[in-house]
Amino acid sequence: MGLAHRRIRHVLTGTPHHWHHVLGAMQVVTARHTAGSVALLREVAQFAGRLALDESHGLPHAMPPEDLLRGLAVQALGRWDRSRHRDVIARVASRADDGPLAAMARAALR
Repeated sequence: MGLAHRRIRHVLTGTPHHWHHVLGAMQVVTARHTAGSVALLREVAQFAGRLALDESHGLPHAMPPEDLLRGLAVQALGRWDRSRHRDVIARVASRADDGPLAAMARAALR
């Protein structure tokens, strides 16, 4: 598991990180289709808590950071193997409010 994978896992389990580092780590994780990336992205998509973020360097403005990470996760999973990950993507779509995350998940199912 590389640094990017560890950084995402840490932020899910309560170790604070700057948002731009987390977003950069997600770009690395979603760039390569590996078993470790798939497992982590499935975990991110199903994450129901609050991310541990150091807010001193800003956060995304269009949607909550948890939703943005979930959206990036379902997009990558849908791109890699939609039929294999349909369960997780559909769960995200059904649990999301009718907003950007729901739209991202529904698009990943098509």
